[in-house]
Amino acid sequence: MNQRSRGTMDDMPTFLRSSIPKRLVRPETSQAFRVTERDIAILRALARWRFMTSEQIERYLTLIYGTASAQQVRRRLLRLFAAGLVDRPRHQHVQLSSFDFLVYAIGRKGATLLAQQGESIEALQWTLKNKRATAVHIMHTLETTEAMLAFEAGCVRDAQLRLIDHEALVPLLPAETQRRDRPFRLAVKAAIENRQVPLYVIPDRVFSVALPGEQRINAALELDRGTMSIAAKRLTSKSSFARKIHAYMAAFQQRAHTAQWGFASFRVLTIAPSERRIAGMLTVQRKITQGRLPAFFLYSTFERLQTHGAFGAAWITADADHVSLLER
Repeated sequence: MNQRSRGTMDDMPTFLRSSIPKRLVRPETSQAFRVTERDIAILRALARWRFMTSEQIERYLTLIYGTASAQQVRRRLLRLFAAGLVDRPRHQHVQLSSFDFLVYAIGRKGATLLAQQGESIEALQWTLKNKRATAVHIMHTLETTEAMLAFEAGCVRDAQLRLIDHEALVPLLPAETQRRDRPFRLAVKAAIENRQVPLYVIPDRVFSVALPGEQRINAALELDRGTMSIAAKRLTSKSSFARKIHAYMAAFQQRAHTAQWGFASFRVLTIAPSERRIAGMLTVQRKITQGRLPAFFLYSTFERLQTHGAFGAAWITADADHVSLLER
């Protein structure tokens, strides 16, 4: 492949050109190279999760191929970047000083290549948003990717488990839901402060784990970065984790998950930054639910997932610690 890519720099305001670090600016020329199976695997992963660090990409390739060299992965990513197949989002420069690895997203040419193979039309839409993605949004998405890599690793280790992740779920949803712009958005009315309040919740990820015997574990994933209030004085108007509990609880009681997603049941998995944060969430949950459905909400941290694995005893509920998702 021999591409010249003056890229998007021609469209950038002059004041931005000098403020973007050189390693985030696409080279004007790229070396000829052959797109390999591993390159396609990288593009598919970026289309699936949107943002990944080079280290996350290396771990993903190791999962599916058994081995991956960090040096070779970075060299490959540089070539893909120069050719316009992947992007390095601009706004990661805000936090580059604290990043150990560069962040990547699928580029327009990479999305086009996948589309030519009949894959990931949504990735084409994402390429338009890569320039505008804020540092906070990038970090949040990277943490979602990190969580899903943990579930992916769990399924690789246990051949009886199969991950059906987010967009792969869409063809399995009810026909009416498939036609919606936001099929994973749950809208409900919940009783809060003696009134019926319209609420909605959009999980960071919805996925299923297929088990032997056609059974499935269905989950709505919430990534908490510790920036949202756990409880707000005015639940009817201000965003908070308590509002999410109300919304998910109402969705479960009204069986919105069955009507919209076709799930017989599901659980809400929250990954928080600390054990202390989880303790505060549990306090609010117990107050709102009055002790009902203690195992509907589960909590963990990345440290727990790393130690126990996503399907190990990594989870906390309102009445138990060291819970496994596979426990029945």
